[in-house]
Amino acid sequence: MIPMISHPLLPLLILSVLFVCLLSGMPLASAAGSSIVWVQAQAYYDETHFLPDDEAWIEIPLLRSGDSGDTSRVTLGIADATISNGNKPGEYELLGENPVVFQPGSTYAVIKVRFHRPDHNVFGTQRLTFRLSDSDADIEADQAARTVYVDYPPMPSLAFLRPAAGELVGVEGQEKAVVIAVLKDNDPFVDAYADIYASGTATNGVDYTLADADGRPVGVPGTIRLPPGQSMYTIYMTLPADPDEGNETVTLTLGNPVNAAAGNLTGISVTILDAGHATPVLPSAPPVPSPSGSPSATPAATAGSPTRNSTPVPLPDPGFGPVVTLAAIAGMAIFLKARR
Repeated sequence: MIPMISHPLLPLLILSVLFVCLLSGMPLASAAGSSIVWVQAQAYYDETHFLPDDEAWIEIPLLRSGDSGDTSRVTLGIADATISNGNKPGEYELLGENPVVFQPGSTYAVIKVRFHRPDHNVFGTQRLTFRLSDSDADIEADQAARTVYVDYPPMPSLAFLRPAAGELVGVEGQEKAVVIAVLKDNDPFVDAYADIYASGTATNGVDYTLADADGRPVGVPGTIRLPPGQSMYTIYMTLPADPDEGNETVTLTLGNPVNAAAGNLTGISVTILDAGHATPVLPSAPPVPSPSGSPSATPAATAGSPTRNSTPVPLPDPGFGPVVTLAAIAGMAIFLKARR
């Protein structure tokens, strides 16, 4: 005979077990006959790119059609991404709940995502592909994924500033005789680095020395750095006087850029003139165009023809001034006599 168990809380325990079993056999929601789609077609996201912003987020809308009387859920996954998930610079962050929930009677839901400000590893256009899955509503094959794009600043480039005269020339015996500039364009507020090298007939430390704007030596080979917000790196070349060696040349080149790309002018040459033989070159006078339009020498004046700078000769006075004055007085006297 099985002994009977009697306890005041036994009925309550049995009811609790039955209630849990009942719930476990019931669906949480029924969304039969409904489907979930993206509001915007992929072509819209191909043409509409977003911008990174730490303070704002973008909203990607979803639409539920059909029976909307129940709760629907859909899981949002990332099928492909060229940037990392997180809350640091250069990363993206999903906001809100996942799975995305359509409440009873609701046909509209949004995915919120934030693209954080640029980082030194993120440049140009990046992509993020969302994929819908694990939904109690229907998801058609062409509605499973959407790819969005975010435009980060382009990678900066480093290049020498091209001299206006076409070449750089310095004379021995001058401090800061030549100024050389390295430019960084499209500054996305990141550190940019590049190695700098020297070649040619001149020797660093003997025929020339290099220093930055603060007077710190610039070694060759060495590395230059352009911090965030700095768009130009200035190099001053000092040319000490040395024994008569004739003119010499040095070529500086940039290589191995970090957080930057190589610009159009990665090498620049400097001619060092020997102080004992340096002669300033004066610009020649511009040619005078001939009547045919081609340059020619200044034409010589022909006999009898006036020159450009000739002074006009005044004509002699014919002496008619007094005669005209007397005739006018006589005419006035005759007029007054006739009126009397």
